[in-house]
Amino acid sequence: RIVYRATLKQLSGLYQKKLTGACSQTHPGFPSSSVCPSPSSLLTPRRPFSLGDPALLEASVTAEIDCGDVGVLPGFVTEDESESLLVEIRRTLRGKRYLYNHWDGAIEGYRETEKPVWGEANPPVIHRLKQVAEDAGGEDVRALDEVHVLDLANDGFIRPHIDSIKFCGDVIAGLSLVSECVMVFQHEDDSTKWIRALLPPLSIYIMRGRVRHNYTHAVPLTGEESGFKGQTVSREQRVSVISRTRPPQHHNHTSH
Repeated sequence: RIVYRATLKQLSGLYQKKLTGACSQTHPGFPSSSVCPSPSSLLTPRRPFSLGDPALLEASVTAEIDCGDVGVLPGFVTEDESESLLVEIRRTLRGKRYLYNHWDGAIEGYRETEKPVWGEANPPVIHRLKQVAEDAGGEDVRALDEVHVLDLANDGFIRPHIDSIKFCGDVIAGLSLVSECVMVFQHEDDSTKWIRALLPPLSIYIMRGRVRHNYTHAVPLTGEESGFKGQTVSREQRVSVISRTRPPQHHNHTSH
């Protein structure tokens, strides 16, 4: 834990520099006056470190106020750590077919599993992922024991949806592996509010608060919404490892 706290400190310093540099530029949908807050404004008790690199976000003007509740941290794992995770994931999912009829209609072309135990060299990486989710939520927030693994096929996609509060709490943190993609956040009641996040391999995305509860999230396959800042983003197979914090009812029970 001490080693990981040092890592968080290093990440915070890195993104403070990036945020400061980014404020001198204007990105499409991101006027520097509102999208690039001072690093110190991000380091509140609920935000112990920056939620990510602002260059990996794109938003409508009306959604800028909510950008503090979503972020992308590139390079969260190394290539070796990624390969170790993928070896275990492929072994776990071996024999499972890609499905095109998700129980709630949210996903097509996928394989998935809930994985509470990891072997080999992977537990430290999973611990780091869970720690990010907990830190983004603040004090007394705990991650679920099981981690959700989602393997999206080349032709798979995720429709806009909001995860039920029955299954997860205020924070979702997902590690992206294999290929990059764009995740689209759309306010459920205001179509003028949207945020797009570019998710490179080895990065993690974090959503919480307003974005977690009031915005749908989706991973489109093709079309304008699958692009980022006017550029086409070609997605192939995508594997994500997702840590969720516990729903409110879990805080009153011991799950160990």
